Amino acid sequence: MHPLSLRSPAFLLALMLALLSVLFSTAAVAQPSGGRGQIIAPGSPPLTQPMVDRVTTLLGDTVGQPLNAQQRDRLRTIYVGYWRARNQEEMQGMLDLLDVATVLDALPPAQRAAAMQDFRNDFLPLLQEAAQTDADARWLVALHEQSQRGARGRTAGAASAPANVSSSGPANAPAIGQANASSGAQAGGHRAVTGAPPLLPAPPAAAAAPSA
Repeated sequence: MHPLSLRSPAFLLALMLALLSVLFSTAAVAQPSGGRGQIIAPGSPPLTQPMVDRVTTLLGDTVGQPLNAQQRDRLRTIYVGYWRARNQEEMQGMLDLLDVATVLDALPPAQRAAAMQDFRNDFLPLLQEAAQTDADARWLVALHEQSQRGARGRTAGAASAPANVSSSGPANAPAIGQANASSGAQAGGHRAVTGAPPLLPAPPAAAAAPSA
């Protein structure tokens, strides 16, 4: 069975936990799984673009990064292939993922985050197991690992950010230059007052005449 529609005890347990969460949530209102939208493959039920979009978003959340247009098109092609082949097992597996997405969408934000983490913890090991023999599973696992490396890199970058430059460092150089310029201006003013030639010290004051 294809991992993008995997049905296993762990997967069904994650779905059951999510369903129980929504049953105990007074604020949650479940929405129909399929929804209305463009039909992209006939069948029972027909496959619509909103169905693919919701499952694609769920898988992006699972691997830890939004999928780009090319990646979303890849998943759309996979699911359209299920419907065109009338592969009932894979179609039902995709509908199971759609049910999970529907339940998560209906939960309040705090409960949604917790339920999503529970689903991720159950689903990622299934992907990693399937990746041993399936190229699409390896692709999703690689996206997850890429997301994890990016998160670790951001954490390491924040931890190694340089501290504020010392007041004796280069940042203080302009102030030193300003002080030198000020001293030079004062010296120039002294030369102007005393009449001394530029760049030469002022002549010493005449010594006082000795008293008689």
